[in-house]
Amino acid sequence: MLYFGFWSRWIAYVTVTIDILAIGLSLTGDLVEAGLPGRFAAALPAAVQIYSLALMLTLLGDTVNVANRLEQATKIHDMPRSSPRPIR
Repeated sequence: MLYFGFWSRWIAYVTVTIDILAIGLSLTGDLVEAGLPGRFAAALPAAVQIYSLALMLTLLGDTVNVANRLEQATKIHDMPRSSPRPIR
């Protein structure tokens, strides 16, 4: 993975996944301890998971987009330039 440049994308994905999971579980635990109605507390984890998935996919898509733009910029920069015509 490191050879093909995928390492940083997967590390970003894993880091975001763990962070969102920790925040979601902490929030869910706090709401259950506060004594919220059972239906709301039961529905919250699914809502948190959908939001987390959407956020992770968006961030992963942005990461891929930035990587592609950097690759294109590198290709444009490395293109051989034609020699200028002499001025007469």
